Amino acid sequence: MDCLSGSLSLSLSLSHTHTQQKQKQKQSRILRRRSSSACMHASFLFGDGFVCVCVQASVTLFNWQQYRHIELPGWILSWTWASKEVIWTMLGAEAMTQGDCSQFHSDTPHSCARNPSIVDLLPGVPYNQQVSNCCRGGVLASFAQDPANAVAAFQITVGRSGNTNTTVKLPKNFALKTPGPGYTCGPAVKVAPSLFLTKDGRRRTQAFSA
Repeated sequence: MDCLSGSLSLSLSLSHTHTQQKQKQKQSRILRRRSSSACMHASFLFGDGFVCVCVQASVTLFNWQQYRHIELPGWILSWTWASKEVIWTMLGAEAMTQGDCSQFHSDTPHSCARNPSIVDLLPGVPYNQQVSNCCRGGVLASFAQDPANAVAAFQITVGRSGNTNTTVKLPKNFALKTPGPGYTCGPAVKVAPSLFLTKDGRRRTQAFSA
């Protein structure tokens, strides 16, 4: 998905994984993570034994503009969910509003807003809240002048979203707000899943598989 305005282009790419059902346990909550390049598998087990099957995505924003930086107060990325999705957890960014999560009792999602607005975390947040290329307060350098700081990233775990290539519904109405007029975005499109090589180079895995 690309956000375009004049000569400035911001590209947003997502890679997905899905979780498998785990044996019910009586623990209050367990989050299991297993790294797979930029992607991770996540499973939530609740006190009543209910297993939440979630989708986890790595979101990356690139500022391909040659000389135009995004300065403070930084970028705000927003969209509209296709159905009744909720954000269970986030790393590297946060939703500006939690929304109405009153239907959740023992475990509360990070955000239940139908139209979440996401902001970058500030520098200096605890390491367990960070991912690579996050936490600059929404500031993005231009790619031509400082490519190392022209990228921002965060991870998001989404519930009520389906768990296969065919059941996950794409969000819509993406918008990227920045100091100034901001940018409108084209519709999200499905693309081939990202592929990752194992360290020995003998096996390929993909970010999202049915």
